[in-house]
Amino acid sequence: MTLSLNREPSPHLDPLALEELRRQMPGRPDIFIRIIHSFLRASPDLLKALQRAIHSRDPEAVRQAAHAMKSSNAQIGAKQLAAMCYELELLGSMGQLLDADQLLADLEQEYQCVEEELGVMLVKFHSEANAPVA
Repeated sequence: MTLSLNREPSPHLDPLALEELRRQMPGRPDIFIRIIHSFLRASPDLLKALQRAIHSRDPEAVRQAAHAMKSSNAQIGAKQLAAMCYELELLGSMGQLLDADQLLADLEQEYQCVEEELGVMLVKFHSEANAPVA
């Protein structure tokens, strides 16, 4: 089975990054799908940690939470989301959380879009996997 990735431009997911991730596991679409599922399972906890850190005005906790979330976003091609996390990571490193609330709101909105696109992608992959072979 060959998993085809949506080649249409997405402002939320980089199809080339996803294709490269998939290519690293030739003949093993199950691993690629597990990585996406793992991202979708772990991200809400990472986002909650980031929310708590920002609301408690703890720069070091913001830096750590944003760094952890940035890494997982970059892996699945969510470049804009990763960039937002990087910005929050820098703000935390500098102890400057003045703009963190607005950036968090933007990040939450972007995360919803990424989550939705990944969900659509998984439905497509599962339907391809279950399609009868001609």
